[in-house]
Amino acid sequence: MEDWWGVTTDDDGRVTRLELTGNKLTGPIPPQLGDLGELRTLVLDWNYLSGPIPSQLGDLTNLEFMWLDNNQLTGPIPSELGDLTNLESLNLAENQLSDEIPSELGDLTNLQDLRLSDNQLSGPIPSELGDLAILLILNLSQNQLSGPIPPELGDLTNLVSLNVSDNRLSDPIPPELGSLTRLRGAFLSGNELTGCVPAEWQDVQFNDFPELGLPFCGPLTDRDILAVLYNATDADNWLDNANWLTDAPLGEWYGVTTDEGRVTHLVLSDNNLTGTIPAQVGSLARLTRLLLAGNDLSGPIPPELGRLANLTSLWFADNVLEGPIPSELGSLANLEELILMNNQLSGPIPHELGSLTNLASLHLGDNRLTDPIPGELGNLTNLNGLALQNNQLTGRIPLELRGLVNLQHLLLQNNRLTGDIPPEL
Repeated sequence: MEDWWGVTTDDDGRVTRLELTGNKLTGPIPPQLGDLGELRTLVLDWNYLSGPIPSQLGDLTNLEFMWLDNNQLTGPIPSELGDLTNLESLNLAENQLSDEIPSELGDLTNLQDLRLSDNQLSGPIPSELGDLAILLILNLSQNQLSGPIPPELGDLTNLVSLNVSDNRLSDPIPPELGSLTRLRGAFLSGNELTGCVPAEWQDVQFNDFPELGLPFCGPLTDRDILAVLYNATDADNWLDNANWLTDAPLGEWYGVTTDEGRVTHLVLSDNNLTGTIPAQVGSLARLTRLLLAGNDLSGPIPPELGRLANLTSLWFADNVLEGPIPSELGSLANLEELILMNNQLSGPIPHELGSLTNLASLHLGDNRLTDPIPGELGNLTNLNGLALQNNQLTGRIPLELRGLVNLQHLLLQNNRLTGDIPPEL
């Protein structure tokens, strides 16, 4: 069979790929395809296939890609497709599929791309779609979906494209969607939505907001921001979430300290936080201490934290944060402690950190930082602890570090530094 057009087999002769795009196929999809137990790719798009999607396709437990778009398929989406837990891409767009979207699709935890647009699907958007934690693309446009947009979609923090346009959706746009800070495309027009567009979406590059005809929401309150943090970090599984999302004063929420109702301290270290740090935290204008160390937080450090002008302590140590250290942190003129050790941060140390003249502790060890140590760190004359060990830093130890007249602890071991240690140190 390895010589058959569109068929790929493994060394044992088992079919692993079936790709027959635009091949003028007609008639129904044979349910016997569900017996191809080693199939990983099923691509039958741009044909003239008709009839229902066989429920037997739910037996293809090794399947990673299913593209049946641009055919003439009818009937419901089989709930059995929710058994395809290895599926990464499901494209059923531009058919004549009907009935409700099965809630079982929320079990596809490896799914990155879900396209069900241009069908005749009806009923609500299942809240279970909010469980698709690594989903990048969600396109449900041009159907007959009704009811509100589930706030659970705000949990899709990796989403870069959201399209629910041209349906019959109603009610206000959930503020939880403001957590989708990685969006590059958002399309919601052609519905009966009310309220306002999340303020966090003002920088979304591709959108239909003019057609939507709704204003952007006003500034978020501290309570709103803490609610976003709660939803973004799986707070139901925190070790302690006492009073969170209740009507209690914010100062009675676990880990929160306030002054005149405004949040000044947010101390949630060693509390089993998972997920990503939402950018909205950068709008807690009175915040002085942000301590989230010893959790399981992932993703990047939001550059918006550079707006926390009153911040004195920033502790994110012992998480799994990745990406660069934002140069915007160099704007935190009152910062005294920057503790980012034991993560997976990469790239250079921003030279802008040399502007933090009140800094006493800078701990960046046990990451994946590269490039030379910036000489601007020598401007940190109040620094008493500098820890850069266990990275991939290169070049010489800058002579400018002799300006660290209050330095008591210097850790540089296990890097790729060259040359001699300056005698001034």
